[in-house]
Amino acid sequence: GALDAFSAPSLRDDLRREVAARPAVVALDLSDLQFLGVAVLSVLVEMQQLADEAGTAMLLVGSPAPLVQRLLGLVGWTVTTDPVMRSRDDDGQTQ
Repeated sequence: GALDAFSAPSLRDDLRREVAARPAVVALDLSDLQFLGVAVLSVLVEMQQLADEAGTAMLLVGSPAPLVQRLLGLVGWTVTTDPVMRSRDDDGQTQ
């Protein structure tokens, strides 16, 4: 599927609601995702910051298309076959 500018507001609302509950983990399944628009990337960055503030780990699960993996890599995230999204902290260290 695709996540783009049309789906970004709904995704933001859903993730904000999940993170507001302060769970230990919020997982986003990217299985079979073929396209990730810049608007959605912005939502993910915003939600990662919100999750960090809430003490919630954000996980990306599944195996998205290589294009999606490259785009996530531009912001320092690595998607692997283990269901983990890794981000870089302010010092550039992988978390």
